[in-house]
Amino acid sequence: MPFRDLRTSDNQIDPLAPFMVLAIMCHPQPEKGAQRDQMLSTLRHQTGKGKVRRGVLSTEEYFSNTSRYAARGFVVGSLFLTYLQLSELGEHASLNRAISVVRCYPPRWSDHLWPVWDAKAVHMHMPHSRRKMLEAFHHYLPAAHLWAALLHGYQNERNDISPESLSTLPTFLAYADRFLQLAHQTLWAGMDRKVLLPGPMAWRFGLPARFAQSVSLVVAPVPTPPTCR
Repeated sequence: MPFRDLRTSDNQIDPLAPFMVLAIMCHPQPEKGAQRDQMLSTLRHQTGKGKVRRGVLSTEEYFSNTSRYAARGFVVGSLFLTYLQLSELGEHASLNRAISVVRCYPPRWSDHLWPVWDAKAVHMHMPHSRRKMLEAFHHYLPAAHLWAALLHGYQNERNDISPESLSTLPTFLAYADRFLQLAHQTLWAGMDRKVLLPGPMAWRFGLPARFAQSVSLVVAPVPTPPTCR
């Protein structure tokens, strides 16, 4: 199970914890440690906090890259959440069905995404072809519950379900963990695994015990636009 400890030696939340989570959301494959370190080194260089371990990116490169990865990750969160919603409704849940629903929504959903990281970031097109959406889904699956939590916050106008600050991070991770629990109970239609997201595949995080939260979650139905019916 991939794990990132967000605690400092004096049992506080690391000041760069939101960016540690963002780096994992952008590079969720366990072998992408160098890419995650480069993102964090850029922030450490800019803030003077922590040791710079990799070459740093320019501000333009940092936000351009983040925008590109976020476009893919957000599609994965949308597919993940839609799959859960279809299953909750008792409908036939499949990735193909989720793709047909998600294709109707990216412009509306993603409008909220970019200002979270930087209002001037270059907008990257979200994957829209079936092939690219499938590629993104399988690549970003270990962080799909994180992207789903972010999307859930947007859908419900919950600004506190966000990884962008130390104050909102514990709530965000609590919802992501709840999505992971649901995904571990949701049957997967493919042959490569039994459930949507097995626990050992997904990223988990360590927080000081006093920041731990338990949340309840109702996976609401997806309102299908008339053009998609």
